Amino acid sequence: MDSKLKELLTKKAKKLERKRKAVFLWAKFYKIVIAPLKAILRAGCFILGIACVIFPPILFYLIICGVAYILLEIINNPLLVYRDNLKKRILPDIYKELNPTVTYYSSAINREIIKESLLFNQSFFNSKIHIEGDDYINGTINNTEFIANDIEIFNEVVDYSKTIGGCLFSIVLFPIFIVRNLFADYAHEEELPFLGVIKKKVIIHKGLFIKASLPIHFFGKSILLPKKESDSKALTSAFAQEPIAVSDSFINTNYSIYSSNKNEINTVLTQKRIDLIKAIHTQEKSLPTVTAVNQELYLFIPRKTDLFKVNIYNKIKGISFFDSFLEDINYINTIISKIN
Repeated sequence: MDSKLKELLTKKAKKLERKRKAVFLWAKFYKIVIAPLKAILRAGCFILGIACVIFPPILFYLIICGVAYILLEIINNPLLVYRDNLKKRILPDIYKELNPTVTYYSSAINREIIKESLLFNQSFFNSKIHIEGDDYINGTINNTEFIANDIEIFNEVVDYSKTIGGCLFSIVLFPIFIVRNLFADYAHEEELPFLGVIKKKVIIHKGLFIKASLPIHFFGKSILLPKKESDSKALTSAFAQEPIAVSDSFINTNYSIYSSNKNEINTVLTQKRIDLIKAIHTQEKSLPTVTAVNQELYLFIPRKTDLFKVNIYNKIKGISFFDSFLEDINYINTIISKIN
């Protein structure tokens, strides 16, 4: 490890541990008291709102319940504050020390670039589907301009059984959740089952999105689509009507390949990039989707784990705390360096 980086991480580790200790007790109180109380007030507003239609005089109690809930909503979740502090104040400095040409943003997304990649069903961008992003990284590695972004595409639907059941049993379950929160590492109010109208999150795609420039004169659209993709028809319509084959058996077995420029597909699908796809598959146990649109290469790598995970309950004993962060940085750098 570079001496300047080591010095930087040593200073950051000491400051971060002081911050962690300061937030830790407040996080416990928030988890045991504030989060369940917000949940019960939200459920109370829901129940009182329905009851108010039948018996208007209880409007007064609904207002009190609503005001109390709004006041509690002002209180930020200390776990999220701690995570944001680390990502906003520490990771940018690490990236700056490692490679000044690369910039890190804790929370950002460029929906237009993701849309232009043609990696996903285009209807996602004209509907109520949610597209969110964290850990936005852009810059240049080995003369390759790139963007990397941890993204999640999901929908929210009402869970009627939990909504009804949660409202009926909220008072009974309230003390149980206080006890649970005493022992659980994480217990955000969104996890509690008595929240009034409860929506469940249905994840469509979750993983790492990458855009990289290609040093070739390729004009057209090509896609390597894993054969298990359920929405393949919606994706392939932008490329060609019939799939094509290449010389590599692994690619032919696992992918459907479509291209509007069949004669130039080998300039995009070089052996180096085929080896990269195989390496990603071996490490992630999943197949990346790959597109080439003119002189840009796009990848979506399905991943269950987030980049740069943070846990307030882990003591920071030294620079070894940052090992997992450096591994994530190296993971992205390796992918970019092997594209061209």
